[in-house]
Amino acid sequence: MILLAVLLGFLASRVWPNFDHAEGYVRQEADALHQSLLMAQALPPNIQTRLRNAINAHVKAVEEEEWPAMARQQQANLARSPGVLTEAIVMLLEFDPTRMGEQVAQERAVAALEQALEARRSRIMLSGVLIDWLQWWVVVLLIVLVLVMIAMSHIDNRGVCALSLFFVATALAASLLLLMAYDQPFSAGGFFLRPTLLREIVAN
Repeated sequence: MILLAVLLGFLASRVWPNFDHAEGYVRQEADALHQSLLMAQALPPNIQTRLRNAINAHVKAVEEEEWPAMARQQQANLARSPGVLTEAIVMLLEFDPTRMGEQVAQERAVAALEQALEARRSRIMLSGVLIDWLQWWVVVLLIVLVLVMIAMSHIDNRGVCALSLFFVATALAASLLLLMAYDQPFSAGGFFLRPTLLREIVAN
């Protein structure tokens, strides 16, 4: 029983921080994209428009392509760099500022886009971090052994045996459900994240 509790605690110590990290990476990506749009307000209108179009295209690709691919663990489809953001960085670097304010805005907008790309990479890498199937089998095996031991220790008293099995089985099932729900933060079926923060950037 102690071994099972230690194993469940070990898995929980990995799963829940990963969920928090996933939420943090999405927020970092959204904040960085928002920051780049704010900095672009000091640049010419055509630069602002091209940057906003690029970010809109990026958010659309995240919603329609990247998020479903992360849910299906299709890491190969996510390895490529998002062309629109890379092109936006090149576009900003090609712009020749004529005022100090434009130069500062250009540098900060480029830095913000680079931060967004880094947050995206971290988000995608984290989407592939899951509890290994072998660890799940070990947990299930230990649960079965614990229940068998409880049943054998109370075999002379069926009432106590049934009650003990019910309480222990319920607690273990609840623990497993929580682990499974939080194990895949980008997959539907549990406590999964949505690209809401990114979508709000396009809406503003």
